[in-house]
Amino acid sequence: MRRAQFNDFIKVASNQEVYESAKELLVFELAGERFVSWKLDILESECTKRNKKIFTDASSDALFSLNSREFYMEKSDIINIKRIDHLTETELIRVLTNSLGAARKSPFVQEKEELITHFSEIFGLKSNELFIANVSGNSMIDAGIADGDRVVVQKRDNANSGDIIVANVDGNLFIKRIKYEGHDVWLISENKSYSPYRVSEGIMFSVFGKVTNIIKKVS
Repeated sequence: MRRAQFNDFIKVASNQEVYESAKELLVFELAGERFVSWKLDILESECTKRNKKIFTDASSDALFSLNSREFYMEKSDIINIKRIDHLTETELIRVLTNSLGAARKSPFVQEKEELITHFSEIFGLKSNELFIANVSGNSMIDAGIADGDRVVVQKRDNANSGDIIVANVDGNLFIKRIKYEGHDVWLISENKSYSPYRVSEGIMFSVFGKVTNIIKKVS
């Protein structure tokens, strides 16, 4: 959305919509992530015209949201997530040699497309649905997912209660077990050192995918 269009949209938006837009951008700013700064300028200006408290509330709630997320979700990051079909041949071979059953065939004499097919067959999923991600931290250790492990992720935007998922929380990816209780969504760590995290109103949350397999390097 261009500047003029965004400006026109904000002028007719409700106070709640202005608040939510400001909070979303402020979370990005506080987290040090990339965002369109002029949008925040427009929002702040509009809040000044309407009620300065809208922007003040958005600022304080954004800080609370970020601190809450970091407190409950630290050391559970997903890093270097990549589509299977975008891996290089070398990366595919490295993953395959650390995968259950991969040694039954020799990946070193296969072309990239054969490697992708072989990988997909191992996990029984289509290659265009699969991602590989490195895990940072031990918040899921009791589920067998340790720091430095790789996980296979099936891309999907929904999950059943009890699934281990890659969750997108305010633009960051985490591995958690999802649990539904009535209208509440909980993200559960498999480590007693971490409390359950309830996805509260105003938090940007979505399911990125379901964790289907763990790949460990045998030392």
